[in-house]
Amino acid sequence: MKAQDKTYSVYMVKLERKYHHVQYYIGYTSLPVEERLATHAAGHGSRLLAAAIKRHGIEVAEVRVLSTWPTSSEARAEERRLKKQKNGPRIWKKNLQTS
Repeated sequence: MKAQDKTYSVYMVKLERKYHHVQYYIGYTSLPVEERLATHAAGHGSRLLAAAIKRHGIEVAEVRVLSTWPTSSEARAEERRLKKQKNGPRIWKKNLQTS
């Protein structure tokens, strides 16, 4: 894959139940989302998801791809914008595109 063909996905994970106060996670990746979830499940990447999935056995209920971007910086900016809203349930309901 050429560098100009690479895309970055902003995705959202819904856990089957809350881990502490968190049930939703937003991230971005250049990998296929399924591959990225496998890295989370293996304990790499987000410490929050690693703890919830690997150490506490909380399953991923669903994953949604929220948007795709041509550059890492654009995807990261969108991830930050969504995280700053601090309202996972509303973002989840608003974005019906599922992976």
